[in-house]
Amino acid sequence: MSEEISVHKHHHSHSGESKSEKSRKSHRSSSHKSSSGRSSKSRRNVVISIMLNVLLIIAGIALGIMSGGNALYGVALFALFNVPLLLQAYFSLKLRKIPSYEYKADVYKHYSAAMLTVSLPIALLLTGVLFVLGFNRVDNDQLLVNDMPLIIGGLAGVIVNGLSVMLLKRAESKTVACKTVYDNSVVGTLISAAALVAGIMLLMNEELINSDPYVTMLIAIVTAVVAVKVLYVFIKRGFHMLPDGLEIEQIISTIKLNESVKNYRHLNIWTNNAEEVELSAHLSLDDMEKVDVVKAEIKEGLRKMGVDVVTLAFKRHREDS
Repeated sequence: MSEEISVHKHHHSHSGESKSEKSRKSHRSSSHKSSSGRSSKSRRNVVISIMLNVLLIIAGIALGIMSGGNALYGVALFALFNVPLLLQAYFSLKLRKIPSYEYKADVYKHYSAAMLTVSLPIALLLTGVLFVLGFNRVDNDQLLVNDMPLIIGGLAGVIVNGLSVMLLKRAESKTVACKTVYDNSVVGTLISAAALVAGIMLLMNEELINSDPYVTMLIAIVTAVVAVKVLYVFIKRGFHMLPDGLEIEQIISTIKLNESVKNYRHLNIWTNNAEEVELSAHLSLDDMEKVDVVKAEIKEGLRKMGVDVVTLAFKRHREDS
């Protein structure tokens, strides 16, 4: 009888462990799905922002022609500068799904360089042209600017950039590109508001008709400053997937330093929040009872090397895996 009770207790304990393990797996699965859902929503929001900025480019040019001034060209120019950065933000979010570290780092650096090569020269060149156009019209007494197209265009810029700020709020803490384009959208809201105010001033008092050239030069200067800032941010932070002096081989050595670790997969590492370095990996262990010890040792070793956030998943090692 005592033997039967002992067996029954053992079976009950085993069943309890199984349920606990299932509960942990269920929690990890739901957490992964939740994170994946948030990333998917962020990518969707970036796509919406891209479409809104493309529409703003078209509207800014069309209404700029109708207004007879140059301020709305500046609003359109700023949106044109943002589109490549938004594409880069979208791509940086998709990199989280790429399992290979080497591919991720190389592609991200190449893509960032390509986007900057396209967007920065365009922004700086058009900004210079815009400034000259505005400066040449300051003393032009014959300059006639239609107030309503200027008001409508400025309002459209405020709405598009304001919506972009709201849409990018979820994503701005995830990658350097998302943070950069979020800040740009805030600036875009302000310069669009300047064009809107210029139009309202013209509507209220025609003697202030020369406000458009001043707003045009202001937008040109702000765009040039933002372009230089973007270049600085990406050179200093955006291209560094790893801390200075840290190599992927060092990270792998630290992970495999513990003898219980037999294999690793899906090793991802990226910069998070433009400053922190985040790493995730799936590890195979020969003894699952050592999970807590192995996890603590690896996290401590990686953090000493400059990896701020470490996420590890474990499974039992199989020879054929």
